Amino acid sequence: MTQGGGEDGLKQRIRFRREQLGRRLRAGWEQFWFRAFKTRNAAVLFVLGAFAGLGDFISPFTDHLFQGPFWSVLGWMFKGVAFILAVIGLIGLARALIRRLRPAADDYELRLARPVASVSGLEGSRDVIQVVTGANGPVALNMGVDARLDQGRHGLVLLKPPYSWPHELAQAARLAEQAMNPLVVNEQKLGLRTEIDSGFVQGAAPVRLQKTTYFFDRTTNEVLRFDVYAKARNRRVWAGRDHFLCDDELIRLEQASASNQLGGSTIMIDQSGMAYLTRQAATSAESSGLLAPTGSGSFDLARYQKLAVRPGLTFQEFCRREIERELFEETDCVFSATELKTVLVGFGRYLYRGGKPEVFAVTALRRPVADIRVSRQERLWTEGHEALPLDQLIAWDAGRLAQVSAPLAANVVLLQRFMASDQSAELKAFLAD
Repeated sequence: MTQGGGEDGLKQRIRFRREQLGRRLRAGWEQFWFRAFKTRNAAVLFVLGAFAGLGDFISPFTDHLFQGPFWSVLGWMFKGVAFILAVIGLIGLARALIRRLRPAADDYELRLARPVASVSGLEGSRDVIQVVTGANGPVALNMGVDARLDQGRHGLVLLKPPYSWPHELAQAARLAEQAMNPLVVNEQKLGLRTEIDSGFVQGAAPVRLQKTTYFFDRTTNEVLRFDVYAKARNRRVWAGRDHFLCDDELIRLEQASASNQLGGSTIMIDQSGMAYLTRQAATSAESSGLLAPTGSGSFDLARYQKLAVRPGLTFQEFCRREIERELFEETDCVFSATELKTVLVGFGRYLYRGGKPEVFAVTALRRPVADIRVSRQERLWTEGHEALPLDQLIAWDAGRLAQVSAPLAANVVLLQRFMASDQSAELKAFLAD
């Protein structure tokens, strides 16, 4: 009996190792394909390479096929593109060799600062700030913002000057650039320049947005958990937390220095009372290997520009649409407008990402079961999905929250508060129909 159990255990370990190897090979292939063909730089290099390759192919036949000054200039263009590609390759090789042979040549370096574990409040507000900690860091939730946020009709204003590194962040941002995830795609995003607090919810002032990019998010919000040190003196010359914290209060987004790319996340529940979670892939830049909300991500500038053509677009409608877009992408499902309802339930700032803002939601699906899966486009970022009874999710305590991603931990706390309040009556009725 023991021997049989041992053999079964060995087979399970072999199967697990085989599956693990398969996942790594698939992830490696996906990374190669992504870098080689799907990034903007790769696309430019591919076009240049194809142009130069065409020149090499037709070069032996030019005396017989093409004559005249136009074709002569075109031939020199082919050669010029090939020369440019060779120079780009040599520059990249030289930079790699210099970094390897002279790693200590830089005068400054980034060092991880002591994590921010708590904050006392928000500048200029009496709202209570509750800090929730996930496996990858703490999130400051503004408890003065609840599902009343969903009922507002705040307009949107897109500021004309796009975000750029402020002088006080430039040195640290350039250091952060050297250590960025190689899979970063520099998509156009939206930064939030209006603090979402109880005063905002009760008022009618429009939300101010600013053009930014994913690159600026990684070189500002990400770098604020680091300090810059002068190597020769071994002395700190710049403190990241000073740019999103004043003493122990959060600096309002109107005055904060970082890009503050706006994002949103939601937990989806169905009619049978099941909640669905997403497990991020090991290659994901955010919350790798951890359980995360069903759908989460940052808001796209292109989507805003497309929706803003219609008059009367509100901040709330835009948030719901972007959150549902992320939900569609990460579950590979198609939902009709009549069977899906998303409610904004709170707002928070990621302390482990320099105060980056996030809108949190819950999405009700009027179906007995959600047929969700990982699409081919999302395989590099999403490993799979897990379902569990909503009652179990709501019962999670601080110890369980500390084992999942920070976005999910924050989303669960706001879901717990929402489902226990009268504000959830409409959503419950929607599921009951």
